[in-house]
Amino acid sequence: VDVIWDNVREFPKRALNPGGHLTVFAVIPGLDDEACEGFYDMPIYKQYPTLEGQIKYWNLPETYMPTPYATDDYQTIPFDYFYVILYLDDMQALIPLDTAFVQPRLMEDLEELMSYFDFELNTEMYGCDAQYVMKVWDGGLLYHTTPPPPDEETKLGGSTYTYNNWGGVNATDALAIQLMVGGVNDINGAPWNYNWVGVNTLSPYYGYYSYRIADVNTSDLFGTTGITALDALTAKYRAVGLLGSYPHNGAGNNQFSPNFRVTGRMVDSLPEITFPMPFDSLNVPDVPFTHSGTDYMYFSYAIDHQYTSAPLPWEGAANYINLYYEAIGDVNASYVPPGSGLKAEPTVTLTYEGMFSAYVGEELTIPVNVDRDAEVGAITLSFNYRNDLIEVLGTNFGDDDMFINHEEGVLNMAWFSTDGVEYAADETVAQIKIRVLAEIPADVELFELNLNTELADVTANPIDVDLKTIGVSTDKGLNVTELVAGNYPNPFNNATTISYTLPESGSVKVDVYNNMGMLIATLVDEVQDSGVQEVVFNTGDTQAGVYFYHITVEGEMNTYSAVKRMIVVN
Repeated sequence: VDVIWDNVREFPKRALNPGGHLTVFAVIPGLDDEACEGFYDMPIYKQYPTLEGQIKYWNLPETYMPTPYATDDYQTIPFDYFYVILYLDDMQALIPLDTAFVQPRLMEDLEELMSYFDFELNTEMYGCDAQYVMKVWDGGLLYHTTPPPPDEETKLGGSTYTYNNWGGVNATDALAIQLMVGGVNDINGAPWNYNWVGVNTLSPYYGYYSYRIADVNTSDLFGTTGITALDALTAKYRAVGLLGSYPHNGAGNNQFSPNFRVTGRMVDSLPEITFPMPFDSLNVPDVPFTHSGTDYMYFSYAIDHQYTSAPLPWEGAANYINLYYEAIGDVNASYVPPGSGLKAEPTVTLTYEGMFSAYVGEELTIPVNVDRDAEVGAITLSFNYRNDLIEVLGTNFGDDDMFINHEEGVLNMAWFSTDGVEYAADETVAQIKIRVLAEIPADVELFELNLNTELADVTANPIDVDLKTIGVSTDKGLNVTELVAGNYPNPFNNATTISYTLPESGSVKVDVYNNMGMLIATLVDEVQDSGVQEVVFNTGDTQAGVYFYHITVEGEMNTYSAVKRMIVVN
């Protein structure tokens, strides 16, 4: 058999380029010295190797990063893309080869993969041993129907998706970071089950990606000095809203860190799900990405916030890569980035039971209760409230654990502890002190839960618990029969404030009992007016344990009673 291939390449680029002709001439001897002979001529097409990938968020469903995203800056609705640039690494400099504009394909019947990009690798020009590097960033403010060159200066960082849509970090993540601070080795095993986090024997420990997610103040660039309790506290501060951006202590004089971390993972095909396999820089398929280190501020340019990869471990054939974004601090990888104009719903529900009767100008305390027994290690409560009808004056959470923005009507509270607290069904976990600003109809719900609301156990795993509260109305014709009470702080060691709202004036008695039913103290025994009342219980020589306070009201119209539990600790 004679084979001839002229190997002529007629075009320099794109897949399926002509590569000449192949001619096969064969002679097959016969049994009687008769031979069969013939030839076959066929065109040959050459293909460059390709590098293809997707941009995703690191969570269980591997959510596609939602772009384009409409922003409303300066009364415009521009489009926002993710950009991916492929570079040739010639050891002297990075040479840009091609740019991909990445946006999701939202229709199921489209052939293109969602958030998909691809590059063709010119092995004829650069050889089969060439090294490649990739950069990715969120495109920013664009005044075009199609994406302009990526260096155009109209793309402000503050208009990017990744600047405006950081989220998903709450007290559960702060608790998880605190557990990592304590050196939990097998946090990826029972009972924590953070399967996507490596063990603390890795370098950096817990894996380079999880370490960077937990090191929220970027105090340790090399993973040697450790994640600290300050990271847990900082994550909680930002979850509450006390911090607008994380500090960037590890990069010279930088003050503000980016909102996200990025890493890559080589995969066998697209689409391919790799969650929850931990990332480890020693594994060849895992590709670390490093942020530029530029201060993450509104008027910096989006292009300044590129994430640059380590050299890609491509193998000279069709290669695939997933690029994963994750919000800094989102250790439990639970965030699902919302799309343009969409509101992600919280997994916790808030129901209203009963009604307060109030008047304009009155101050009263609204309880938030759990609907079932639960051991709680982290509480994150995030509300929008009707700031046209009420003003939130404070809560039973400390100043470092809450954030009130009356202009926007936002109330956030967060708390975590590795010790945990036992709550009984219908027990109060939060109290919100409000002032009535205007007439409130009986059918108006003053508070609405936001996405970040979550309760978790001491292993930093979300628990199935819902919340209950009470309505407020200025309609004096209502038949109000609720006596609502709660105490804060709870647990406590020296003193706690018992707050209760009387539906009407009457003779009030507040007694404290131990868990054996013995009377410990009588705190109130007098006639009081309707509305919010408070009394302080000082523990004195009271031993640690569970106690109950019993409130009774003999009103002019009705008799009311409530029993609540409180915990004294050493």
